[in-house]
Amino acid sequence: MIIDFHAHLERDPESKTYLVADLEEDTHYNKLNLRLISALEGKNVRSQNQAVRELVQTNPDKYLGCAIVNPKEDDSIEQVLEIASQPEFRAIEFDSLEHGYLPEAQQQNIDEILKIAEGKQWVIKVFTGKGFQTIPGQWVFYSQRFPNLNFVFLHMGTNDFGYNMIEQAAQHENIFMETSYQYELPILRKAFKRLPPERFIFGSNYPVNLTYASINVFNVLELPKETQRKLFYENAKRLLKL
Repeated sequence: MIIDFHAHLERDPESKTYLVADLEEDTHYNKLNLRLISALEGKNVRSQNQAVRELVQTNPDKYLGCAIVNPKEDDSIEQVLEIASQPEFRAIEFDSLEHGYLPEAQQQNIDEILKIAEGKQWVIKVFTGKGFQTIPGQWVFYSQRFPNLNFVFLHMGTNDFGYNMIEQAAQHENIFMETSYQYELPILRKAFKRLPPERFIFGSNYPVNLTYASINVFNVLELPKETQRKLFYENAKRLLKL
């Protein structure tokens, strides 16, 4: 059993259509049971989330929705309130690199959005690991302000902040480590040695990363079977309340 906690709905730049067939082929080829999907490409954030909603409505047994939120937008809180009435969504995703902001500079809107998320018991996904806008500590600040929310730190801080991310997660029980884009074996080995297996979430980062490569990296680590079950399935199932 595999739940992919972090995949995106790809969009063709010329036709402006979403490549649903490619996603379905990749899901089938890699024997994935369920995927949490968001869309980073489109006319605007609202239309991107609507595309994900339609995908989930058509394929509820294979996909769950993760809504993209840009707190820089004037109506970001209104958008989140709209999403709150849509059962297709189980999580929200902040990408401060994609949208070009410092998380601490958007505190007023982010606080209000997280209050809504707390009421819905959503999982919070945050991008980490590429430059000063994605330093993990910027989101640790919010995880401390909202201890009842579960924060999934995408890419484990990658190479820039991987070691720091391990120590941050060790200090805060509501921080989980999503594994896509993290291929630095010393970081992975230290993380699985330092943290309990309940704190890891498998993600592919499809289509940016090859799904099978995101899966196969763990063959090198030779993790115990129990740890693999938690990584690939059980932890995600628990967080998403499946």
